[in-house]
Amino acid sequence: MLAASLLLALLTLGYAALCAGAPFTKCPRCQGSGKRRTPADRSAGACRPCEGTGLRVRAGRRLHTWWTRTHAHGNRPDPTDRDQLR
Repeated sequence: MLAASLLLALLTLGYAALCAGAPFTKCPRCQGSGKRRTPADRSAGACRPCEGTGLRVRAGRRLHTWWTRTHAHGNRPDPTDRDQLR
């Protein structure tokens, strides 16, 4: 049980480090080309999910951004409290 917990913690920290160091990954829809393909394997325009860049934000990075924005929004000073503004 301890080994499984350590392995899970190690994998989680590794993924967090990966999301911090390389927040983008190749788009799975277009395999990083940024172009849509027709059944005849011809280019048909920009890939919609990645908007033609070929890159997508990792899920862990999206979660981190959501959490930091939520935390920052919850810790803003009250604009009606004059004692906090001094």
